[in-house]
Amino acid sequence: MFLNEFADGLAPHDMSGSAEFASLLESAADLGARADRLIAEARATEGDVIIFGHGHMLRVIGARWVDLPPEDGGLLGLGTGSLCTLGYEHDLPILVHWNEPGG
Repeated sequence: MFLNEFADGLAPHDMSGSAEFASLLESAADLGARADRLIAEARATEGDVIIFGHGHMLRVIGARWVDLPPEDGGLLGLGTGSLCTLGYEHDLPILVHWNEPGG
């Protein structure tokens, strides 16, 4: 079975062989809502914010940061240990750096 996490959603942990798998999927809309809550909290914080997380969720955060649907996170490649910077240009949210090699 091929699972596209950005279209089909994510399970809370790897249960792909489990009968419960389908019932535990978090939909793309759920992932987007979770990303939106985190982004709202980050934007309300004074100063810089660092976010660590699972690559799939980070890709959704990147998509939502620039107001794309959560499914479009699948278009943002993200290598292991890479660094990203989300920011603004003239008050418009942008991906300042994406998928930069970590040090």
